[in-house]
Amino acid sequence: MVVFISINAFAQNKDLLKGYAKQKALFMYGFTKYIQWPQAQSYTYFKIGILGKNNLLYNELQKISATRTFHGKPFKITMLSRVSDASDCHMLYADAQSGHSIQNILSAISESSTLLVSEGYPYKSSMINFVLINDNINYTINSDRLERQRLYYTSDLIKLSTSLDEWQKNYAEVVEEFINTKQRSLSQEEKIQKLLLEQQKQQRAINSSIIELKKQEQKLQDQKTQIESMIDLNYDQKNKLLMQMRDIGSKNNEIELKSTELEKQELDLLYQNQKSNRQKKQIHYQRGEIDTQKEVMKENSSKIESQNLQLNISFIVLFFIATLAALISWLYRQKQEANKLLEQKNLAIESQKNQIEQKNIAITSSINYAKRIQEAVLPTLEDVKEVFPDSFVMNAPKDIVSGDFYWLHKSKYSGNCIFAVADCTGHGVPGAFMSLVSFTLLNQIVIEKQIEEPAQILDLLREGIIEALHQKGNRSEAKDGLDIALCVFNPKASSITYAGARNPLYHVSKEELLELKADAKGIGFEKGEKKPFKSQTIKVHKNDMIYLFSDGFVDQRGGSKNKKYYYGPFRKLLMQNAGLPTHEQHSLLKQEFEAWKGTNYQIDDVCIMGIRIG
Repeated sequence: MVVFISINAFAQNKDLLKGYAKQKALFMYGFTKYIQWPQAQSYTYFKIGILGKNNLLYNELQKISATRTFHGKPFKITMLSRVSDASDCHMLYADAQSGHSIQNILSAISESSTLLVSEGYPYKSSMINFVLINDNINYTINSDRLERQRLYYTSDLIKLSTSLDEWQKNYAEVVEEFINTKQRSLSQEEKIQKLLLEQQKQQRAINSSIIELKKQEQKLQDQKTQIESMIDLNYDQKNKLLMQMRDIGSKNNEIELKSTELEKQELDLLYQNQKSNRQKKQIHYQRGEIDTQKEVMKENSSKIESQNLQLNISFIVLFFIATLAALISWLYRQKQEANKLLEQKNLAIESQKNQIEQKNIAITSSINYAKRIQEAVLPTLEDVKEVFPDSFVMNAPKDIVSGDFYWLHKSKYSGNCIFAVADCTGHGVPGAFMSLVSFTLLNQIVIEKQIEEPAQILDLLREGIIEALHQKGNRSEAKDGLDIALCVFNPKASSITYAGARNPLYHVSKEELLELKADAKGIGFEKGEKKPFKSQTIKVHKNDMIYLFSDGFVDQRGGSKNKKYYYGPFRKLLMQNAGLPTHEQHSLLKQEFEAWKGTNYQIDDVCIMGIRIG
């Protein structure tokens, strides 16, 4: 009867949990209607992650994803075992019973636009938290965390949520019910433990009795075996005695016959011994003579072997001396011929070395002249300081001239400040040519045509690069172009509008770093439809830092494991030093780069621009 009730209660509980899972899944789908994710249109799919093992919720979300979409994009449902895997999820579900800390979860998704939907955590610690009220799933909202995560929501999301009073009242009821249930469970568990102890005691007694019976049974079996062995032994011994008596009678007769034969044999042996003694004396005499002859032959053989050995050694020494003399003569002639050839080659190498040195001097002079031209065309640090007094530029070419460059212009008619950092294809002389072409096109678009919308500037820059390089998409032509981050600072509105081609923008404000991601395409010819670039606008405040950069710093190999620096440590470095004066930031960046690079070669040009909002 107890087993039947337990199974029935388990089945009812399972159906109830399945119903709760369905309610949560429907709510999570509904959240996608009331919340806006930044750049949602660019998603390939909408990823929902479940932290920990929750098969019921996973199955319900899979059912919804089979028939519904997120703005025409499919859903992707996945279960995660580690908090570090949650950063690429657009929505993340976490249950406090999984054992993961809410602080660790929030830290893992801090740099992504991830909606955290939780259950069982303290009030307001998450973004959206599920609660159970009157056997129905409801939820609470932390609007501050949603806004901090750059997630915008409608008023309907607030209307459908639960207030603090309802949550506290329900929480108190749930706690009281949990305590009562736990007390009942403890009482039942004590009774079960007593029954189990009594059962174990009886089982031990039964086991002892069984062991004792087995011992007695084995003892009886051993005794029976011994008695049977003794009976068999007595019967065998009796038969053996009878056989031995018969054998003794027959052996006595044989002994008498053998005694007679032995007497005859003793007489024969005596005669043979006398005869053998005479033969032994003759053999001993003959052996003495043979030994004497052997000694004489041995002495003669030793003398012959010694003479043969001396002759062989003499022949070998003479042959070796003759061979060595011929080899020395041949080597001497070969060395003389090699010395003549080596002298001729050294003269040719010296001539080629002088020619190469002269060409290197001419090439280096040309490149240094190209550097002066590039420096004359590009803005100086003083030009940057004139527009942004509190700023720095770290410009470290891999070679003499650079494919990275920075650019800025202050509009006379609007008062806006337009600035950019670009990374052209290649480095050295080819990169420098690309930088001059790009710099000229930027001047034409912004200064001559007075266009100040960042996305439009990048669109026109792409058309200009394609036209200037005659790019048509042929396989034989070079895939030249550039990556760029471009900003327009409006001092009146205290805002920055940004557009980027592969190069992002970092905005540090109040000890937090916000990354504005670039479009995943460069400036140059690309196959397929030419989609326009997108602009993003943010508010800035006094003392905020804006960072534009190429990928030369983060891609540099070094350190103890000779690996890339990567973006994570780079963001951390900027965050740590953002409050310092800009000239100190510049020095610390140079020191960190040189320390990381160590004895390695610099693999790419480096350009970083840091601007403090005044």
